[in-house]
Amino acid sequence: MQTSYAFIASYKQRISAVDLAIQRNQRQHQEVSIPPQKDGNPYHGVVEHRKLVQRFRQFLADEDKFWTQLVLRLSRLFDLKEARPVLISLGFLNEADEILAVGTTSSDGFKAREDGMHVGNGRNHIPFPLEDISLTYSPATLEEREDRLSSFSKALICLGDIARYREQYNESKGRPRAGHDDAVPARRGKSRRGGAPDVVRPRNYDRSRQYYEQAQSLVPHEGNASHQLAILDSYQKDLFSSIVHYYRSLCVRQPYDTAAENLGTVLTKALETWKQKMKREKDKSDMNAAVLAPRVRIEVFKEKVVVLHALWRVGMAKGCEKYV
Repeated sequence: MQTSYAFIASYKQRISAVDLAIQRNQRQHQEVSIPPQKDGNPYHGVVEHRKLVQRFRQFLADEDKFWTQLVLRLSRLFDLKEARPVLISLGFLNEADEILAVGTTSSDGFKAREDGMHVGNGRNHIPFPLEDISLTYSPATLEEREDRLSSFSKALICLGDIARYREQYNESKGRPRAGHDDAVPARRGKSRRGGAPDVVRPRNYDRSRQYYEQAQSLVPHEGNASHQLAILDSYQKDLFSSIVHYYRSLCVRQPYDTAAENLGTVLTKALETWKQKMKREKDKSDMNAAVLAPRVRIEVFKEKVVVLHALWRVGMAKGCEKYV
């Protein structure tokens, strides 16, 4: 797993560096009121950025195939009957235990579904070794079975991370710029047909969420999957759900320690945002609270719950007493 994440981190750093260089060049040209030339650095940087994102997404597509094949093999080799409904739910098996696909469906332009037991057709992808289906290593004890399920769950989380990055670095069909979740589309301005400006399409992390939720259902006593779900909720600006998942990640038999630091960061930012909001609204009356729509009142209540937890965890040393 560490090998995959090392390559992913390297790709992300390189893409971010090129992205920053493009923005810097654009600012410099704007300051001197000189439009960028086609043979200048800005255009060169854009081409380099596009090629690098394409290579990254091809790498992720190949990794998706590898990890999908691995979870199928782990399930069969260790006779993990608990994994069967998970594989069916994810679309990897049918009710007759026949393999439906290697890889997952995607709208990213890469072929993601392939029949058969081999992972193939990636330009630099080594086919998964053939296995002897007569061999099984069923866990002899409950402890061994939990250990095998834990490994299976971690592989699902890895697939969820890959699906998350594939969506995050997808700029097609009006999505935001690669690596960003803001509301700025990758291609700015009017459409090529001369019509209305491009409509921003929000990112869809449903496939990634499916992996995390299935991993969580298999080993609810481990906190890793809950931590990843918290990250997805933070992408969608759902602080309440994100914090719930962070707490769940920590309040289990095997807590995910990284969640503690991330929870503190999220609560600190939430508290600062709330303080600024209170400063803007300090002269406004709360008399209109009773006439708010039920959905809005629920959101207000959830915001207050988040602030209470932020005050409790971050402490009262931030100058917040006067707002309580």
